[in-house]
Amino acid sequence: MGNIVGEGFDPYVVKQIKTRQEILGTPDRNYEQLVWENAKTSWVKLVSSADVTDITKFGINGSKLAEKYVLFNGVTDESPREGALEVYQRSGIDINPVATNKGAYGLGGTDFGFQPMPGIISANIKTEARGSLKTGTIQIKANNKGQFDIISTLYIRLGYMMLLEWGNSSYFKDVNTFVSDNKASLADGFLTGKYNYNSILDAIAVKRKDTEGNYDALIGKVVNYSWNFNRDGSYDITIIIRSQGDVIEALKTNILLTNNDAVTATSSTSGTSGTSGTNPGQAGFDAKDPNRGYASPDSIIVAFAYAHQIGTKFAQIQWELGQNQYKFFNGMHIIKGGWGDGKQHVDYFSQEYNNNRVEYYVRFGEFLDFLKNNIIPNVTNGGKLIDFDDVNSEDIIIYSPGRQISSDPRVCIFRYVLGEEGKTDVYYIAGDADGCIREVGNNKYIKLMYVYFNFVFILKIIEDLKDENGKIVLIDLLNAMLEGYCKTTGNINTITARVDTDVNKIIFIDETAIPDREALSVNKETAKFNVYGLKGGGSFVRDMQLRTEITPDLANMITIGATSNGYVTGQDSTMLSNLNNGTKDRIKPTITSPNDGDDKQAEDNKSIEEKYKTAIKAYGVFNETIGSKGNITKPTWDESAFSNFSSTLVQLLEYEEQQATQTLRKTNKYASSPGNGFLPFNLTLTMDGLAGIKIYQKYTVDSDFLPTNYPETMDFIIKGVSNQIQNNIWTTTVESLAIPRYGSSSKQKAQPTNPTDPISPDVNQTNPQKPITAENIDNVSILRNTIVKIAKSYVGQSEIPAAYNGSRDSKGNLINVNDNNGFKDPTFGTKMRGVGWGNYSQWCNYFTNLVWKEAYAEVGAKEPTVKQINSTVFTNFSNPSKPLAAKCFTSFEQMKKLGYAKDFIIGKTLPNPGDLIVYKDSHISVCGKVNTKTRRYESIDGNSNGNSSRNGGAVSFTPARKLDGTVLGGIKGIIIVPEKL
Repeated sequence: MGNIVGEGFDPYVVKQIKTRQEILGTPDRNYEQLVWENAKTSWVKLVSSADVTDITKFGINGSKLAEKYVLFNGVTDESPREGALEVYQRSGIDINPVATNKGAYGLGGTDFGFQPMPGIISANIKTEARGSLKTGTIQIKANNKGQFDIISTLYIRLGYMMLLEWGNSSYFKDVNTFVSDNKASLADGFLTGKYNYNSILDAIAVKRKDTEGNYDALIGKVVNYSWNFNRDGSYDITIIIRSQGDVIEALKTNILLTNNDAVTATSSTSGTSGTSGTNPGQAGFDAKDPNRGYASPDSIIVAFAYAHQIGTKFAQIQWELGQNQYKFFNGMHIIKGGWGDGKQHVDYFSQEYNNNRVEYYVRFGEFLDFLKNNIIPNVTNGGKLIDFDDVNSEDIIIYSPGRQISSDPRVCIFRYVLGEEGKTDVYYIAGDADGCIREVGNNKYIKLMYVYFNFVFILKIIEDLKDENGKIVLIDLLNAMLEGYCKTTGNINTITARVDTDVNKIIFIDETAIPDREALSVNKETAKFNVYGLKGGGSFVRDMQLRTEITPDLANMITIGATSNGYVTGQDSTMLSNLNNGTKDRIKPTITSPNDGDDKQAEDNKSIEEKYKTAIKAYGVFNETIGSKGNITKPTWDESAFSNFSSTLVQLLEYEEQQATQTLRKTNKYASSPGNGFLPFNLTLTMDGLAGIKIYQKYTVDSDFLPTNYPETMDFIIKGVSNQIQNNIWTTTVESLAIPRYGSSSKQKAQPTNPTDPISPDVNQTNPQKPITAENIDNVSILRNTIVKIAKSYVGQSEIPAAYNGSRDSKGNLINVNDNNGFKDPTFGTKMRGVGWGNYSQWCNYFTNLVWKEAYAEVGAKEPTVKQINSTVFTNFSNPSKPLAAKCFTSFEQMKKLGYAKDFIIGKTLPNPGDLIVYKDSHISVCGKVNTKTRRYESIDGNSNGNSSRNGGAVSFTPARKLDGTVLGGIKGIIIVPEKL
């Protein structure tokens, strides 16, 4: 996964590390292994993109000069020859002109005798700007004026593209497969124009993998050069080339309109007026004022309709939302996007508040897609100057504590639900937007592409960042948006946009460590370098250094971290305190939070708990203010609440993270908070050249040389990679920072289900089937896991009511609007019709039919037993409603006859994940994970609203419904997943 800090190396890199260490640790090496070990050499090659247009200077034009004077083994004639071996090596003495010269000596004249050909002295390649840039510094020697003219013509060309390649001359693909001559090169394709920038990056990646990390390359443009003339008539030349990332890091995007495209920029139907083409200042908009309460969003958006392309787009969307024929009871209007990933997404929505104020939001992934298609320049040979990763990805995630929300909808907002089933105080934020919560184990993550940013906030950033020419730096715009997200969600995260130079894409990294990084990583195996002794194999590490890097910001953290508790109110230093486990400073006073000790400490502790209760209450009040009760009322716009709650949220999240960590440390003494970030330790390894190592990847080292408690407390994350090729030796140096080590079982607090009465997460499950998530099946069958996964994937799907009078009874049920006139997502509607649903029908039972049908089909395609069950057990049920019947009571009775259903007995009966819960009020839902201690279960309901309604019009998710409660008349029985015949 591209944005996880702590991803493992690519498999081919891990394999090469193991291969080298195994060979070097073998006492009886064969001939090839001895040759490789004792005669390691490397090579470097520089190829120019400069075509000569004046034939009179050298007697050749076009790409011929670049082909004949590739800087490799001195200079090499690398004119592409199909079907024949290329002659790489010059030889002998030749004083012929440049166009025909083939000698190793004599090129460029004999004023100082027969001099050798020019060549590369050294090359140094390093990553910069957290991996966004790669810079190559190449030292070249030209021995006379004639040679200098060639080098100047081809290589001293500001802005011209160069291909720098390097590799090991020989290597082992595995312990038994020796490659004696590494001929990997893309020079031919580069010289003939086969590649554009993006395609050559793909080709380089293929070569890296094919050679097991023994080849690498940098494609970049010349950004600087210098040269010195020596008394012996020679020239020392330095050329600096840099990857395209430098263009992106400093790309000033012209967001101004290129023409007077017409735009319908009338205000929305909220009643706020604006004039198309108005100067932004006339709308009462001050870019420096974050509150901007005196100007309505409608008037601000209209005022920017002709200011730039983003303003034009926002004005168009504002108008479209105002014309939307459907107006949800919660005041939302939505616009869904295309089907790029096979799904429709809510890309834009407006939220009307109860004081008639309307705010407008764009999904972050959709905004990136707009930038790509309308703002980022094209390149002449195809594609974009830069691209983004998948803008609909659900795998670009960031860590999120249980209660993390947006404290300021003036900046951003994301969908979440708070409330306990059976009560009336269920609150929805952006209830009809796409969900952005992803749960893994006991932890919660935010899908970054599904955060919604406020139109006016984005317009404000643009005004702040614009220079005198109306341009902004693209990466600055993105980082300002991400900074806004971090500030409004409690400052837990540190998210930045950077360029992945290997794929030429802008990616998003959260430097807050992810607790479940092992489970979420694509590359799960962690490479281990041997740096000490022969235990576990030999070592190809040439040098290592571990040092601390203490900044002034760490002063307080060190003071607190010197005690092994590591936390006092307002300062979390648990990551540093881990290093002091097992020791105690007899002189330095112990610094603790007022949690233990004398009466005064107990009194202070009580005060903190009271403040925590106050914060929890403020949390609930805030959500009641900005939330939609039951997803049927309009929220309240209260800017004073936004400002006041911001600091409360920061303290609340800090306190709960600390409490969760201290609880975990009772069983894992090395646990620390994810929010601690990086430790101030820099481990630098210099090794024989190895390609494929990337910024933010994780590795380990053998621990014999480390202090005894270090291996248990930290992992090493790469912050910089550099390669040097000099004297025919390629070395790679990696610089690394340490991050706290803690397992994915950190039991972080789950998302609360009620603002004032949160349900504690499960600690010990006595149910023989463990609670599951879509990512972790453990001992739960694949079939049951698939049922829950599919059911949760439909959460948020909703119907189109036949009428919109908005009347509801005391339980929240619609009055005279019970008829379902279809579904907002036509794909979901088609699937529902496929299991027998028709217009104006209740559909909770059809939803469970759909989920089971898709689960049995998906698993049955791979498991013959499941396929047989599907075709055998449900033969008594009519098509196309299979696997179940149309009525939930009918399904229950028929399945009971077959032995796959049982009556519910309070205090005794327990469902399992995937089972169906049948209620006495003629309702049915899918069971998720179960907490046997609290006797609560996850429930995924069709035709519900997350409350006690069985006619709520949407697929809802309830995280903790009571098994023994009276919701929907109480539970009638359980339909059990058939897994055996």
